Amino acid sequence: MCGIVGIVARSDMGRRCLDRIEYATQCLSHRGPDNGAVFSENDVALGHRRLSVIDTSAAAHQPMSDASGRYVLVYNGEIYNYKEIRETMRGQGVEFKTHADSEVLVELFAREGAAALDRLNGFFAFAVYDRVDRCVFVARDRLGIKPLHLYCDEHCILFASELSAILALPVDKTVDYASVYHYLQLCYIPAPHSILARGRKLEPGCYAVIKDGAVDLVRYYDLPRENEEPAQGYEGSVVKVREMLSDAVARRLVSDVPLGSFLSGGLDSTAVAAFAARHTDTLQTFSIGFPDAPRYDETDDARAAARHIGSQHTVFNVREDDLYEHVFDMLDGLDEPFADPSALAVYILSLHTRRRVKVALSGDGADELFGGYNKHRAEYAVRRGGLAVRGVSAMSTLWKMLPAERHSAAGDRIRQLRKLAAGVSMTPAERYWTWCTFADARMVRGMMSPSLSIDEATDRARRAEAWHAATETPTMNDVFSSDMQFVLPHNMLHKVDAMSMAHGLEVRVPFLDHQLVAFVNGLDPRYKLDGGPGKRILRDALAGIVPAATLGKSKHGFDVPLMRWFQTRLRSTIETELLGDEYIRAQGVFDPDEIRALLLRLFSRQPGDIERFVWALVVLQRWWQRRMSP
Repeated sequence: MCGIVGIVARSDMGRRCLDRIEYATQCLSHRGPDNGAVFSENDVALGHRRLSVIDTSAAAHQPMSDASGRYVLVYNGEIYNYKEIRETMRGQGVEFKTHADSEVLVELFAREGAAALDRLNGFFAFAVYDRVDRCVFVARDRLGIKPLHLYCDEHCILFASELSAILALPVDKTVDYASVYHYLQLCYIPAPHSILARGRKLEPGCYAVIKDGAVDLVRYYDLPRENEEPAQGYEGSVVKVREMLSDAVARRLVSDVPLGSFLSGGLDSTAVAAFAARHTDTLQTFSIGFPDAPRYDETDDARAAARHIGSQHTVFNVREDDLYEHVFDMLDGLDEPFADPSALAVYILSLHTRRRVKVALSGDGADELFGGYNKHRAEYAVRRGGLAVRGVSAMSTLWKMLPAERHSAAGDRIRQLRKLAAGVSMTPAERYWTWCTFADARMVRGMMSPSLSIDEATDRARRAEAWHAATETPTMNDVFSSDMQFVLPHNMLHKVDAMSMAHGLEVRVPFLDHQLVAFVNGLDPRYKLDGGPGKRILRDALAGIVPAATLGKSKHGFDVPLMRWFQTRLRSTIETELLGDEYIRAQGVFDPDEIRALLLRLFSRQPGDIERFVWALVVLQRWWQRRMSP
């Protein structure tokens, strides 16, 4: 697991940029604290920061060339089936100098080119420079577990694991205000878009060929919509899910450094840890506790799960003061605005876990794959109709009158009922976007400066990118597919990658083994949503493997006490710096009158459900001060 950066010059000015490759590479040192090196030739420069996990010797450092010296690789990721590929290639006469998966990757690419991607089981973002054809090949894994940013202007083409490495170079920092507009609704910026007007993110399952100053994008992977396995009924599918998940976990245990597993006490992390404990003698598991917030604390469940599976468990108790202590460190490490408050908990968990191990498994991806979110059950209910749904819709006026907020069970329930009532009369695509967002589009549009108005065509086009329906009569599997291709890579996976790699911790996600994903994505939606709290087939597949109490648990989220911080610890920073009138006017992004009105509401006795929107503003403004100021 590492960080990569590359420069392809297109002009004399771009060639002067090549001299800064070492500085840009150093900006990624947190991702790869073990080694750093660069390669430069002709109009191309590549940089690599290494987190040594497989073959920790110096011989496995990058940039790495194939045996012929024609191809030069920089690579971020792990190929879990590299040993099988290596043995096959050895049988074909290929000789290897290391035991690293990176050497297998560069030798495989030297022989098969882009076709090599189909043989890889893992997560990755990598670049290969062909010294003969003078072209650069960059690729991202099928599901977008690892990030890759691109930038292009008349002088150079850049790519990097994080936007911070690109911003370290002399680039055009003009902002894409359509991205700001949608970020304030979603709390993240989905690919292919970037906060920079000249930037973009390589989408999951895509590669690009950079040659003669041009960038050609190709999609090599599409999420399967139909199950290619023979029909085997529900019970047969339960067995298949159990076997495939066990195999996926086993594949992700390959490591030459200490490895552990996150264990929150919920179903998904417990499943991963339970299978890992079956495949390794001494598994270390880690969880984070919140003594000041009993509603979100699951440490008792985590300890019970650890006893059940026989792991060596460690709990890191975090109080509110601990959370606040890390807020600005986390914000200042963001390469692009990202406003999921739960990122702070992942940041702290990763910080402590990294002191014990270098690699951790997690349960991310299961909710999107198996239908574990409230919005999935709500969508399923709307599609089936019935008296309950009609009743909620009929009482929409009442839900609007009642107080809605996230830090009490009653207030959070009102918030959910409001969204359900609003969504009943929408089309599936409209409902999907609405249930993905945290702020109303009209509110965001009114908050931004009139001079930065977003045209309706751009708005419609970007919203349409969220919806991945295969036909004009979308099914529940289309909803799951949309989550797998929109929310998962741009929110959940980005959060885990950014927060863990801030501390040089590699996190692996067994639920996103592409073979398991292909099987589960094509299952009958009823296998996932009928009865109980969701993820029916996963719960049945885990019977006897995880504690019985865990099987019956509903999803247990986490929220940072943002509203309390806004009105106390962060108030001065918000009023005088981030959203202060003088700064807002100088910045020119927001309407000063609307910002003043928002602050009056925020500091009133009845602020309502605006904390996520205010947090998105705080994150954006802190990022702007750090990254965009001259």
